[in-house]
Amino acid sequence: MKQIIYLSLTFIVFFTACSNSNSDKEKELLKLELELAKKELELKNKEEQLNEVENETEETPQPNSYTERNPMASSLRAKNIPDPIENTLEKEKKHPMDYLKLDFNFDSETYRKGLGALKIRTEKKRKYVAKGSIYNNATYATYKDATIEVRYRSDNGSIVGTQRLKLNTYMSPKKSTQFKYDLNVPNGTQRVSGNLISVVSVN
Repeated sequence: MKQIIYLSLTFIVFFTACSNSNSDKEKELLKLELELAKKELELKNKEEQLNEVENETEETPQPNSYTERNPMASSLRAKNIPDPIENTLEKEKKHPMDYLKLDFNFDSETYRKGLGALKIRTEKKRKYVAKGSIYNNATYATYKDATIEVRYRSDNGSIVGTQRLKLNTYMSPKKSTQFKYDLNVPNGTQRVSGNLISVVSVN
């Protein structure tokens, strides 16, 4: 605002001087002063615009907890009023196994393996795989890094080997996460089962 007033006054002085003075030199000096005033105003405007852009581009730290992400939750907590969403989320975080359902399937697949140095000749091979899905039935909680333990049993039910599979992915609420892994099946295996043994809560 001050710059605009200053520039307006300069205009007034310039036109007043032009009308009252007969000297060409004085007119030229007043013109130069007017140009300098315009440039000074432009520079100040650019500085203000740059400052505004810098303020807008400053990174705001992302909140980590549910309470920080939801101002209403903080308000309810300050008034000692229980937040039903926060209560449900905390419950889901503490007991993740209650909300995850594993669908585990043991299967075999055939594939062709190259023979020799040039891999020109091939032979049919068989491999065993574990595939299925994990369904997250939680309403708000997200989980990650689920670990599945595969157990190999003989015909009499004794365990002849185990293998652990880790899903390095996020499992969102009310969604199913697919998986497929190759298995190292030990000799003497007659039955294969999978159990979800651990998972990490995210939010």
